Amino acid sequence: MNKSGLFVSALIIGGIFLVVWRLRGDSDAATEISPDTAATTSGRVISDREPSAPSGIAGEAENMLRQGEAALQRGDQEAAMQTLSNLVRRFPTQPAGVRAAVKLADIHEKAGDLYQARNMLSEALAGLDEGSDRQEAVQRLHRINGELVFSRRETPESITYVVRSGDNLTRIARQFDITPEFIKRINYLTSDRIHPGDRLKVLQGPFDVFIEKSKFRLIVRRAGIFIKEYPVGLGKDGSTPEGEFIVTNKLIDPEWNPPGPEYAAPDDPDNPLGTRWIGFKPHYGIHGTVEPEMIGVEDSRGCVRLFNEDVEELFDLVVRGSQVVITP
Repeated sequence: MNKSGLFVSALIIGGIFLVVWRLRGDSDAATEISPDTAATTSGRVISDREPSAPSGIAGEAENMLRQGEAALQRGDQEAAMQTLSNLVRRFPTQPAGVRAAVKLADIHEKAGDLYQARNMLSEALAGLDEGSDRQEAVQRLHRINGELVFSRRETPESITYVVRSGDNLTRIARQFDITPEFIKRINYLTSDRIHPGDRLKVLQGPFDVFIEKSKFRLIVRRAGIFIKEYPVGLGKDGSTPEGEFIVTNKLIDPEWNPPGPEYAAPDDPDNPLGTRWIGFKPHYGIHGTVEPEMIGVEDSRGCVRLFNEDVEELFDLVVRGSQVVITP
């Protein structure tokens, strides 16, 4: 081939290469999208930063929650409550189920049904994140239980007991697994004296105790429902025992007589046990304190400390045989 033929062939090959290179570049440009740029598909704007919808159980729960919220927005409270109730029943531990329980509590409380509002909040509490949401729920529960439990108000869970001849508070309390002090407290009695025909509010017990060591808190429940929560102090180096126990003994103004020379009389203002003792294991108990700054820290020999006013209220709730569950 002469020089002119070689030159023409080179031009043709170069042209083909240029066309292929340009076509490939256009193709890459068509598929390459900046992270901040949205594309459209079937008229819907999609961003690569748009989170994908939850799938599976979580997705179904979220969809039910949205349906319930939509029913509330359009004013169909009956449909909303039915959807939210089904959600709580089917998916109680899913975040959507927890939020649904809180919404149901709001609806019941606005309608004046404190009993159902309390039960829904109690259901939601275990699933709420630590922080302001849980703290607000506990405060609401304390306020509601102030009316349902710690007052003379009759409720769906309370029993009206009519005093009979020969009755006394101890005998009545024993029938319901509660304490005479609790009957006095909620009926505003100033003495143990009662008369035939008197009407007393009582609740079926027992009240049980659940201590979460990592959270430094003690929760009282009755039939699985939240009643009250108290901050606690615990034993040094994790020495507070873990497991399931029962209340074995209760003492008012206990003496302090540990192994060794230390001793404090029941009426000693420096008695480290404070004003009450609730024993649940040999040498271990729940008691008051003369060092309130030790609540919320590990400082005791293994016992559980409460503020004196808190342990006095707890003392009036639990009976011998009440369950004590201590978890890490």
